[in-house]
Amino acid sequence: MKDFRNRQVSLCMVSGVLCISTTSRAGYNCISKCSCSMIEGEIVADCVALNFTSIPVPSDYQVYLATLQLNNNNLTELPRLVAPALTSLDASYNNLQELTHGIMAGCPAIQQLFLQYNPALAVSDFAVFRDVPHLTELNLEKCSVHQFVEVMLPSLKVLLLSENYITEANTSIAATMPLLQRIDLSFNNLSIVNPSVFKSENLKSVDFSANTFQCDCSLLPFVNWVKRENEELNVVVIGSTEYMCSGPAPFFSQLVLHAVDGLDCTPKPEPQKATIAMEIVLGVVTGVALLFSVLIACYCRRRVSSS
Repeated sequence: MKDFRNRQVSLCMVSGVLCISTTSRAGYNCISKCSCSMIEGEIVADCVALNFTSIPVPSDYQVYLATLQLNNNNLTELPRLVAPALTSLDASYNNLQELTHGIMAGCPAIQQLFLQYNPALAVSDFAVFRDVPHLTELNLEKCSVHQFVEVMLPSLKVLLLSENYITEANTSIAATMPLLQRIDLSFNNLSIVNPSVFKSENLKSVDFSANTFQCDCSLLPFVNWVKRENEELNVVVIGSTEYMCSGPAPFFSQLVLHAVDGLDCTPKPEPQKATIAMEIVLGVVTGVALLFSVLIACYCRRRVSSS
């Protein structure tokens, strides 16, 4: 337990748990203006909705910091911390612009990371999350994510990516996120979904609602996979019966499962080589015959004229 001899101590309740709130006799809380509590020797810092544009965290508190709530402020970047005990960081509803590589290197124990509703937050490379190998839950809803995960996130179980700009998902989640149980890709720009990408023994639910589905035969493997999962209930495909077509024009606003299921996607046999060769020969013969016909006609006209 941390030494409290130089601090005022009072009891408090956090989520129904009895805790100890500490205030330095020097006149500041663990982070200026924030509400801080000590639970089982670790600090929980509540810095919600304080209009912070930046937030200096005293280094002596970082060692004990377990939960840091920075949501609903005006932060443009995350604070660079050395907080080995930090397991939960909430920086949602801010104005974050980017996540620089190494920004979380000092917080390797993070398990929950909430970054949703930072509309300008461009995540161009998920490699930035390699520094938090114990990350189990990542929320990037309503950010500026344009690509799918292509790096190993070995502990991730929940990935929320709704309301972004992802156009394709081609990397197998079994290879990059083997423990993933839930993924939300609703309200993106997916026109085709490759079901093999989402083949994983741990996946329990997936959401593709409100994407820009193109209802042609290329979507048939996805539709067949959805129908099979709806029957077997291995994976819950949330809202699948309400997925709508964005194109082509004749199918606009039709239900995906109904529209694609009604297409004739039977593979057409390719023409045999012998048939192609025969067609070429016939074409040549026809052309030669036509040429001879023209020549004979010209010859006959000339004979008639000369006589």
